[in-house]
Amino acid sequence: MTIIDRIKSLFTLRAGNRPSLRDPALTAFYGGAVSSAGVQVSESSALSYAPFWQAVRIISETISSLPFHVYQQTANGRIIADDMMVADLLRFAPNEEMTSMQLREQWLAQALTWGNGYCEIERDTIGRPTRLWLLRAENMKVGRSENGDLQYIYRDDFSRPTYIPASDVLHLRGPGGDGYVGASVVSLARDSIGLGIAAEAFGSSFFGRGARPSGVLEHPGRLSDDARGRLRGDWERLHSGIDNASRVAILEEGMKWTTTAIPPDDAQFLETRRFQLEEIARWFNIPVSKLRATGGSTYSSLEQENQAFLSETLRPWLVRIEQEVRNKLLLPISSSYYVEHRVEGLLRTDLAARYSAYAIGRNWGWLSVNEIRALEQLDPIEGGDVFLQPLNMQPVSSMGGAQAPPADPTVAPVVVDPTALPAAPPAPPETNDLEAYASDAVIALALAMTEHQIPSCEHGSTNRCRVCGIERERELVPPSRPGGRHGWRIKWRPILPLRKTETERSMPAERRAKYDNIDFSPPAGVREEAARGLAWRAEYGRGGTEVGVARARDLSNGSNISPDTIGRMVSYFARHAVDSQGEGWSPGQNGFPSAGRIAWALWGGDAGQTWANKIAGQMDREDDNGA
Repeated sequence: MTIIDRIKSLFTLRAGNRPSLRDPALTAFYGGAVSSAGVQVSESSALSYAPFWQAVRIISETISSLPFHVYQQTANGRIIADDMMVADLLRFAPNEEMTSMQLREQWLAQALTWGNGYCEIERDTIGRPTRLWLLRAENMKVGRSENGDLQYIYRDDFSRPTYIPASDVLHLRGPGGDGYVGASVVSLARDSIGLGIAAEAFGSSFFGRGARPSGVLEHPGRLSDDARGRLRGDWERLHSGIDNASRVAILEEGMKWTTTAIPPDDAQFLETRRFQLEEIARWFNIPVSKLRATGGSTYSSLEQENQAFLSETLRPWLVRIEQEVRNKLLLPISSSYYVEHRVEGLLRTDLAARYSAYAIGRNWGWLSVNEIRALEQLDPIEGGDVFLQPLNMQPVSSMGGAQAPPADPTVAPVVVDPTALPAAPPAPPETNDLEAYASDAVIALALAMTEHQIPSCEHGSTNRCRVCGIERERELVPPSRPGGRHGWRIKWRPILPLRKTETERSMPAERRAKYDNIDFSPPAGVREEAARGLAWRAEYGRGGTEVGVARARDLSNGSNISPDTIGRMVSYFARHAVDSQGEGWSPGQNGFPSAGRIAWALWGGDAGQTWANKIAGQMDREDDNGA
């Protein structure tokens, strides 16, 4: 076949569907169209440009590596139908020459580059898919036949055109185009890609000339053609190239060197290259950090970046693939089948965050142990399929709402009298000693959630949770620098008084009798440090919790401290001794007094730590004597 015949074969479709001179197949045939930067850009040359290649690679490799399952929708929910022949084609080997990942990766890469990716479906005698074959996008022409049907014409390099029915082609279209053919990203982004390639060529040429700008070598006299040629040759031989970049130039006979080119700093060469990274990221709608650009991420965490990458970049392509596969491979079998990618792996967070989410699902009864183990790729265990149900949950009917119909019409519904329900715990009295009405567990939970700035409890509450016994409020934080704006800090505190057992109610009296010889009144140093902490907190608006403030008021007033409070003071100082290593702890440091230093003072400071440890030791000796 001659070149003329090959060009004519591109116009085999009927009038109205003939490709234009801007068709990607034609531009690729001629080496690509010329960009504004004067560089010929084609699909092949674009892939040699590193940012473009990385964008195509990160999207195609990520999607092709995701688990891809066939599901069947039944009356009882969906089930995995990976025992189907189609499932084997999609998950393992679409043909004898390629793996599933290889086919999907190349298929998607062509769609990202050419705007279209094609796979031919090979079927058996009864129409079932048996193989999938990748087709080169540049060799495919799409149009409509005389009767209006969509048709695909595929031409190998040395073969006659092959007409493939539309039902036997998996056609992955990119955005744009005319509805049945996607637009080539290379054609749309030709100027952006060409500028990037031109910048690379400039850099290569610049360093190839010895990292020296071009200039003029002036001679005071008049040189003959031969003398001028010898002078130029000797100069380039001695001073061009990287190896000769640092050599000293010796000028004779009054010659002078004058630089004429713009220095790279003035031309902002590096800034131009960074901008082109952002341009390619915009064309593919991906975070610029995915192009391995330093300092390009605008997200506060890897989880947020992956979430944006999934929702904004990958999801449209995932939907295109899933719908095309379902329409061409599964609908002819049954409408109850569909395919779906598993994207949980892209959203995996750190270990603590995952385990916290598992705890919520487990406690609220919609996750079993084996389901959690499956998410962590662990084997199931015996008895791990049991679901839990919170004891405090009540049906809607018991709350005065609309009554749900019973599952069995022959069984009468159970009506719960709202007055027979346990009364809500009474509100705590007005007092500064919040710990008198909350357990150590509730206090520890409130302190931990405040310290780590957790916005909601494990039950999903963002305001008040009677199950946890805590409520959320906001604390105004002063600006970190002069002229800055105030901020807000999450703060949790106990709210529910917990009933005490008979033993617990009698414990304080027993202890008071046992510790009669111990003085539980704080000394002067402890009182002064607690008062200092209260003054600091009022001045700077930071440091400590409601529990710490209540403790400081009791200490500064010289009130007798309970034996239980002594134990809490010892525990607090042991946990927060490490805070002294932070910035702003000591006078003269930036940010003094820090929030940790103010909280330390509220609990009595160093004097309070010494006193609490002393009293705890006396209590231990009394306990030993009583035993």
